Amino acid sequence: MTPVRLWAQHDVRESVSGTKTFRIPGVGDTVLDWDTYPLPGNPGPFMLVFTAEPGSADADRLQLLASMHATRSALTNKHPSRTVWAAAGPTPRGTS
Repeated sequence: MTPVRLWAQHDVRESVSGTKTFRIPGVGDTVLDWDTYPLPGNPGPFMLVFTAEPGSADADRLQLLASMHATRSALTNKHPSRTVWAAAGPTPRGTS
């Protein structure tokens, strides 16, 4: 069954939720809320969803992370034979 059909059925069961802090180099500590939603099937698959409060500093950090990933992906696609290091940190020794 496709995710669209699952969503349309509104077959939502028990949810478990919490908060998790991710320490992301170049971005900083990012606090995200998480929720789990059981999906049909055995042995119990579930969907895990992380969210940040819209307009919060954590949402801004997620946007920065997405931007860094897009930049890294673009550089990797432009130069597929090169290793691209994160722009947020120093260049590892022995690379230039």
